[in-house]
Amino acid sequence: MKALYQLLPEHGRVDCSRCFEGKPVVWGKTAREVNGWKIESNAGAWGSRNPVVLVLGVSKGPNQTKDILRMKHEVIPFKGERAYLSKYLTRLGLLSPTESIDSRISAEEADFAFGSMVRCGIGMWSEVKKDYVKVGNVVNSSATQPQAQEFVKNCTQEFLASLPERLKLVVLMSNDDEYMESCFRAFKALHPNVKRFNDVSYTNDQVMWVHIIHAAGTAGRHREDWLHGETGKQAKKRELAIQAIQRSGVLGAINA
Repeated sequence: MKALYQLLPEHGRVDCSRCFEGKPVVWGKTAREVNGWKIESNAGAWGSRNPVVLVLGVSKGPNQTKDILRMKHEVIPFKGERAYLSKYLTRLGLLSPTESIDSRISAEEADFAFGSMVRCGIGMWSEVKKDYVKVGNVVNSSATQPQAQEFVKNCTQEFLASLPERLKLVVLMSNDDEYMESCFRAFKALHPNVKRFNDVSYTNDQVMWVHIIHAAGTAGRHREDWLHGETGKQAKKRELAIQAIQRSGVLGAINA
């Protein structure tokens, strides 16, 4: 029987070998290739163990994994994406206009935590590149391809089957329709009372999960459409995200 509440991993490198068939792994060095996918052992956690807000990317991209052993731990998450992610969180009312997530990504942070749906880095084999790639169609493919879904299942079961007591909001990067559906299924499997709130969010009446546009450059003009658009698909998804966050009660809980 799972615990009612569970703290997130401590800020720092995370020791996990679940996707490596339980074999010993060396952080930042061990990798496994299976069924057209590659997973690299570099799981990490940032910020609070008992946060009010948890921000989850999809996985680590090339900006976050290149020279990862030489990077300061606080530099890794959302590297190359932080300017837009900070703007998103400000637009949602979660950060003040003068804040950046840089100040929140620390071991001393109390209200925010950061990670990804798959805490290790994953890449998909490209016949064009003749290598494993971490950009492009990886997000969409991770939502549909069985091997990537196994990684998601393993990681969410390991770290998100029971949630922190203070947690009110999970912000998930990528509001691609297939990706949102796959995440909903993953959390529904862990928390059967999860139900849809609107087209970009779902809740179990304790925690609200909300999808936003991805902050990576591959999102292109959609980033500005989500931030500032008055009409169109991304503008509608932004307003639905704001609606869900307002309903979650998180705005009164941050820094409370």
